[in-house]
Amino acid sequence: MKNLSNIIFTKPKFTGLPSAWVEHVPFAFYLIEILKPSLFVELGTFTGASYFSFCQAVKQLGVSTQSFAIDHWKGDFQSGFINDRVFQLVDNINRNHFHEFSKLLRMSFDEALPNFENNTIDLLHIDGCHTYEAAKHDFETWLPKMSDRGVVLFHDTQERVGDFGVWKLFQELKLTYTTCEFLHGHGLGIVCTGKHVSQDFIEFVHNCDENSFSQKLFAALGKLAASEKYTSSHKAEAGKQPVLIAKLYFSQADQNFSEINSVYSFCAKNESELMFQITSNEKISQFRFDPLENYLLIKLNDIRFYHGVKPVFASYQLSSNAVYVVKDVFLFSTQDPSFTISFREPLLIDNVIFNVEYLETGIKTLESMAEVINKLKTENELLQQKQRSYYQMFLSKDTRSDDLDGELQKTISRLLILHHSRFNQLLLWIEKSIKFVMFKMIGRKK
Repeated sequence: MKNLSNIIFTKPKFTGLPSAWVEHVPFAFYLIEILKPSLFVELGTFTGASYFSFCQAVKQLGVSTQSFAIDHWKGDFQSGFINDRVFQLVDNINRNHFHEFSKLLRMSFDEALPNFENNTIDLLHIDGCHTYEAAKHDFETWLPKMSDRGVVLFHDTQERVGDFGVWKLFQELKLTYTTCEFLHGHGLGIVCTGKHVSQDFIEFVHNCDENSFSQKLFAALGKLAASEKYTSSHKAEAGKQPVLIAKLYFSQADQNFSEINSVYSFCAKNESELMFQITSNEKISQFRFDPLENYLLIKLNDIRFYHGVKPVFASYQLSSNAVYVVKDVFLFSTQDPSFTISFREPLLIDNVIFNVEYLETGIKTLESMAEVINKLKTENELLQQKQRSYYQMFLSKDTRSDDLDGELQKTISRLLILHHSRFNQLLLWIEKSIKFVMFKMIGRKK
């Protein structure tokens, strides 16, 4: 593989926000280096994981590439709907890091067409709505804008569930154009539309079959980029503040949770409220709140529901997959912490506000779990001392056996045994969770 350099091993800086594209970041670095596009356009940017990876490579390599991200930043029925904070976060990153050569166009793909002359775009990434009809429309309307060395990327070529139809379009394009496809990271299709694409890249495409070195290399690098060890620890910038990210699923009666019925929310870490706008007009039976943090210690202060501007007061049952709960503080030792809110009867709700405090995340959560165990052990030892002293008092020589009712002796003994067994079960449960998390963390660091 020609023109391969250390750029593909570069640590991505802006992949902390939720994205299905992160496994293709190393290839994005490689593309900018080998194609050196004069004009790069992305259709469908969402949180910017793909777009800012291209921009990072442009800046690092010093390539003269004008870059444009086009999105209305409202989400869609396939990926979930989003609120205005997403655009604010993406806009902050763009202004703080890439404003010299990058511009965000907040509009539909069709509305953006007049902004570009024909035969000018060297690299186009299409990642909007993934139905066959939408993907085909995007390709056909933007094809005249492609230069004679143009390359088009399609994400999600391996997704065939529901209405996803990019795979079908890609199969059709393979009959006309020089193409190749990466199978990892939900699939990434590469289509060479220009007649004068870099010969080195054409050779790369011809040799990129399913079992090729290129496939294996970029699949391995993609897994590394997606790992917690390699991915940037900061998530984005919102006034230079760390960002909290969460996702809310909602379902009607007798329905399972799905991506179609989901919304994201973002807020700066110095804030405490995550606000979700619900897109359904149907009555809702359940919510699932996913904090999208690994190994989490979180305080859930309040949940408020609204229909329009009116508060909705309803009784509900709250459950979670936390390993330990003390009042309103939840300790999670899983990579997928979640809360489920179930209503006694379906309700019309279009806004939900979670007031939360992220007390610890990641490795610090392990330290908090250790503190919990130490506290439990200390409290248990003190309790045991008190129980032993009381028990010994009853059984001492100064106390005659006939002064102590036989049933009372049995009751005290049962309480002691019950307490120890329950405490030991709880302790064992938490210790197993910690060991599990530690093995996970250690395995990632190897």
